[in-house]
Amino acid sequence: MKQINSLVSYLTTLVQPIKSRWNKLGDKTQTYISIFVLCALFVGYGYSYIDYEYYAYGLVPLVLLGVLLFVYELDKVLYLVAFLTPFSFNTLIGESFSISVLTEPFLIAFSALYLMEFLIKGNYSMKILKHPIAYAIYVYLIWMLITALTSTHFVVSIKYLSSKIIYIVSFFIAIIPLFKDTKKIKTVYTLYAVSLAFVVVYSSLAFAAKGFEFQYSFYIMQPFYNDHTAYGAVLAMFMPMAFLFSIDKTSSKTSRLFYFALFLLFLLGLALSYSRAAWMSIIPAIGLYIILKLRIKLKLILTVLISAVFIFFTFQGPILQLLEKNNQDSSGNITEHITSIANISTDASNVERLN
Repeated sequence: MKQINSLVSYLTTLVQPIKSRWNKLGDKTQTYISIFVLCALFVGYGYSYIDYEYYAYGLVPLVLLGVLLFVYELDKVLYLVAFLTPFSFNTLIGESFSISVLTEPFLIAFSALYLMEFLIKGNYSMKILKHPIAYAIYVYLIWMLITALTSTHFVVSIKYLSSKIIYIVSFFIAIIPLFKDTKKIKTVYTLYAVSLAFVVVYSSLAFAAKGFEFQYSFYIMQPFYNDHTAYGAVLAMFMPMAFLFSIDKTSSKTSRLFYFALFLLFLLGLALSYSRAAWMSIIPAIGLYIILKLRIKLKLILTVLISAVFIFFTFQGPILQLLEKNNQDSSGNITEHITSIANISTDASNVERLN
């Protein structure tokens, strides 16, 4: 026992000068030294792990950063999810369970921690929870639960319901308080848009390597997007915002050039997606922007819509006959591809949409 006590006292005399000197250092210096020591330890241990080909060891810093993010900056996880979403892809776990790698694990952990924080602190705005949209979501989830309980594939239905709850917690309950600061909306958009830009470059170069052959346009964006329709839809939604940010006079010239470059890149990606529905969606988007910009009254909008419906039903015979004469199917030629949009008789995709 005496030997142990003497050893402790000896170690204390060694540590005491180091501790006193450490306390004299500023917080910033302490932080730099801590980071340097941790990095040195990581590199030192890394050599031995690389020798044994344990390459998963390289993920340790990312895991630690993720833990720190969840513990100290939970809201910032949504920023990370926005950045990683375009790079995500589905993969099977087992025979029947699939998960979107990179994003869904983060969302599952985020939703669980956010709900725990909500239950413990209880400082969430009740205005959001009592909003009419929130009530519509409650009805939706209750009905989903009823149908899940009576489902012939109970486990599959519960998984589906759980995934919906995770997305509602993340992108409705959690994101609304975050978006009170409108600058954060632009931040989330930019993070997603930058990642999407890399996917567009990858897909466009891969398409070019295939000689821009039309048949490759349907899946050249895999594994990041399942097909050209989802890829085109995302580009159609992000392209107008890039254009609006590029003409925002309150932003710097560098910022406007950056968003204009994104706009041109997304325009290229949209054209090469050969998604006719995505192309067509730009037209109502422009129309809606004009309505909001010019503050056109609802009365005039309803008058135009009712008149358009009346004209269509009055002349529906000649209009349908004219459309049925169009037998142009989807094609690698952009002019023919645009013409095929009005083909309602032989084009399988158009007929499916009409049905």
